Amino acid sequence: MRWLLLSLIWLLLAPVAVAQDLARLNPALSKIIDQKGQVEITLTLSRPVPFRVIHLQKPPRLAVELQSTDLSGLQLLDLSRSDHVVDGAAGLVDPKTSRLVLQFDRPFVVEAVRTALPSEALRVVVALRPSSEAELAERALRQADQSKVNAAPIPSQTLSRQDGSRPLRVMLDPGHGGIDPGALAGDLTEAQLILGFAKDLQRLLQEAGMEAFLTRDGDYYVSLERRVALAQQAQADLMLSLHADAADDESASGSKAYTISEEASDRLSKLLIRRQERAAMLSGVDLTAQDDAVADVLVDLARHNTLPRSRALADAIIGGLQATVGDLHSRPRSEASFSVLKAAEVPSVLLELGFLSNPNDLERLTDPVWQGRAQQGILKALQAWAKDDAAEAVKLRR
Repeated sequence: MRWLLLSLIWLLLAPVAVAQDLARLNPALSKIIDQKGQVEITLTLSRPVPFRVIHLQKPPRLAVELQSTDLSGLQLLDLSRSDHVVDGAAGLVDPKTSRLVLQFDRPFVVEAVRTALPSEALRVVVALRPSSEAELAERALRQADQSKVNAAPIPSQTLSRQDGSRPLRVMLDPGHGGIDPGALAGDLTEAQLILGFAKDLQRLLQEAGMEAFLTRDGDYYVSLERRVALAQQAQADLMLSLHADAADDESASGSKAYTISEEASDRLSKLLIRRQERAAMLSGVDLTAQDDAVADVLVDLARHNTLPRSRALADAIIGGLQATVGDLHSRPRSEASFSVLKAAEVPSVLLELGFLSNPNDLERLTDPVWQGRAQQGILKALQAWAKDDAAEAVKLRR
């Protein structure tokens, strides 16, 4: 059966008995090949699941999103034999949904989608033909904006600034996850390491009387826009985004805190932003669909209303880590245009705990004793910042 896709496709299969476990890909029966000027994607899953195909542009990409499926650990190099596929990623985008994203060397659009149900499995064949940029743009623009799909609504009410009369509300944001593993060090991923650190830190903050939340509690992807929206929905007093990235050489080492700025303040910051943008692109987020005017407004609001508080928070965190672990970057405070820092009314800091690309940092980051000391340093920093911030809030009301 053949469909011409003018936008995204949802294929809802006939009712089947739903297994408790997620469907898995059979790599031996799956492939991505060039076929007479076209690209053909064949995916064979352990059981039927609903799926959709999504066109993305700038750069030209295609996403295949599969419900009730786990593509964790899929190596695209094991599947792809196409000269037109130049990059890609696969993995979870929420606890029960996976996405395969392919980037091409030129625009391609879906010519046909065929399905078969061999032995209670599901085989999906997507045939792609070369197209013009205009045709790809038309198909992509007819789709639902993926940033709106992933983002939670931003509340209209003004967040009440904490004044010490109630528990501090902290949104912890473990970076990366799912389709975006972040930096790698052997079998260890940044996403796994940071999630464990964030969960332990959450428990420590709760034991100290704070209200602490996580933007994700498992190995799945959360868009940058949704992370910001979750902090706003929770009416968090602050957002702390946690990372342990990699640099292009081993000299980058130690903890480093970022606050929002339109421009990156150093070369390392520019590198980390490029890595973040690539990860967002390969997760299936269409960066060209973002509303630049809205983004500019958010940055302006953050600068005028919360930037001084964010800077004070970053300084406190660096001070807390200096006191408990002492392993700081040579330039521990920087500014950059990380999207996750653009919450308009929530003081926000992105903290690089260290760099997996540095052997000494890797040893520290994976040491439970070091992690515990770092978490204590962050706790003390948040307590000190909350006290000073509350005093400032009381002063402003007088």
